[in-house]
Amino acid sequence: MSGGIISDNTVTGYRGGGVFVNGSGGSAGSFTMTGGTISGNSITAGWGGGVGIYGGSFTMTGGTINGNSGDYGGGVCAYGNANFTMTGGTISGNTGSDGGGVCVYTDGSSFTMTGGTISGNKGYYGGGVSLNNTTSSFIMTGGIISGNIATSPLDNSTPVGGGVYIRQGNFSKSGGGIIYGKETGSPNWNQAKQDTLGHAVYCDNGSKRRNNTLYAGDNISTGDLTVNRDN
Repeated sequence: MSGGIISDNTVTGYRGGGVFVNGSGGSAGSFTMTGGTISGNSITAGWGGGVGIYGGSFTMTGGTINGNSGDYGGGVCAYGNANFTMTGGTISGNTGSDGGGVCVYTDGSSFTMTGGTISGNKGYYGGGVSLNNTTSSFIMTGGIISGNIATSPLDNSTPVGGGVYIRQGNFSKSGGGIIYGKETGSPNWNQAKQDTLGHAVYCDNGSKRRNNTLYAGDNISTGDLTVNRDN
């Protein structure tokens, strides 16, 4: 996809509101996005309002995924050994329960971010990114995660992970990139409404968190959350 618009589609189930990439059953489903827009799509009781990748791969070097909604991953959900690689482009203005912008879910799925922007998304758990499975991973070496909001869930529990929420799995930021944290007055900060937790990164493993901004030289991982964290 180098241009054009995929918009205003609605799906009930689990196969991606705007785009579904299927790599199951031995197939090698793949999708490359260098431009264009995936917007205004939604999925009910499923994964990936804008884009759902199941066992396949999605490469994003440009374009925009915005204004989509879904339960797991308002913008993007990778599940079932799926791989998403982001080197450019924007994932913005999406809404979801787990992961307003991106949800990395189930069975060895991965999201690798070396560039681009994840911004202005809203989710109950993880405004920008939610990582949900012990065998899944989110690896960041570049790009920006900014201006995302963890909103109050329907059960009124505390929202966590304005930028990144780690329920379980392997999260690593090293070598570059910015995840904005709690900076009053900054339009870029990731926030968790009704609470002071998890503005940049929040991990359920011992409720460890990083509130302040993680700049290019600030590295953090689920393997060593004693470095550059607030508690």
